[in-house]
Amino acid sequence: MGGASVTAAKIEDLKGLAGEENKLRLSLEALPGDAGGPLLDRSGAVAGLLLATRPGARSLPDKTHHAFKAEPLKELLFNAGLIADTKLSSEPLLDIQITRAARPLAALVSCWPP
Repeated sequence: MGGASVTAAKIEDLKGLAGEENKLRLSLEALPGDAGGPLLDRSGAVAGLLLATRPGARSLPDKTHHAFKAEPLKELLFNAGLIADTKLSSEPLLDIQITRAARPLAALVSCWPP
């Protein structure tokens, strides 16, 4: 993989399946390596962070994934002395513009056994 890839998602609910207020429920084709990647809205702002599916956790329907909402993440960063710049545009961006905005937000991490 040479760089970030972008996948379209649909927000199905503003809460997790168990009613968690800090999560978004999404419909998207996600791969295990996508976890930890940013969820961008149409303005290019980070709306959340894609969560991994926990092994042994309750099985979710196909294409159902969760993201941690951006607001608690921004609060965590602020408490650590960092300011999150959240919005790129006041107008909706084209898909190619969102792809360009996403490139510096993701990194390929590979782990090899010792």
